[in-house]
Amino acid sequence: WLNYHKQMQRTFGTLTTISQMCKIIFRAYPVRVRTQENIEYYEIGARNIDSDGSITILDDDMPRHRANKTAFEAQVLQAGDIVIPFRAKRLHVGLYEGSEIPLVPNPSLIVIRSGSLSVGKYLSICLKQPFIVGYLEYQALDTGKVEIQQVEALEIPAPGIDLEKRLQKIDKVTKLQKRLSSAARQFTHYAEMVQSAMLGKHIEYDEETIEFFDAIVEESENLVKTLRASLEINSDISMLNTNFRELASQS
Repeated sequence: WLNYHKQMQRTFGTLTTISQMCKIIFRAYPVRVRTQENIEYYEIGARNIDSDGSITILDDDMPRHRANKTAFEAQVLQAGDIVIPFRAKRLHVGLYEGSEIPLVPNPSLIVIRSGSLSVGKYLSICLKQPFIVGYLEYQALDTGKVEIQQVEALEIPAPGIDLEKRLQKIDKVTKLQKRLSSAARQFTHYAEMVQSAMLGKHIEYDEETIEFFDAIVEESENLVKTLRASLEINSDISMLNTNFRELASQS
């Protein structure tokens, strides 16, 4: 924990905890009974959490119609709620943004009730970062499950006063990151094609194509130089790649 705390503080400065930013954290419990109110809802579990964080109703999910009203009202998901699996072999983080039919988590999930969609978005972004979710998985190695106390005490970067402005910037950077990743994959593909041509795979390029490719390489190199000059936290960026699961297996 001390290693995680020091690296987080050095990299991000002011920290907060999950519990300081949310209303309540609880593990879901059954709401279904045979003879109570007729309430239509879907019950979701870990399998309903997509890799991108969305919560999806699957084709074989059937709506339920019986529930204990008190338990239902306490647990029905609210916009901004985050759900993570209770078993921590590999954590997926789901953010609930609303649905036509109410969703209720089953006991395989822990719910982080943020209180608002904006706070929920920020918490889910933090929890999806490999070094943060990796640390939570590392903490759960001994028991194979996530303890609520561990989630409550998990340190994350403090968002600052203007949360909406921070979220807008994160959204812009996330979109840019996806574009850069896509461009990098295409660049690698073209580089492999050029290599293949050099080895005589019958792929021929005219002079115009080669000049275009050369321009792309030059533009990429200039972009890297610009990014390197504008970033001031290169010495602390290793935190983003810290694999706490590997550290645990080595200890």
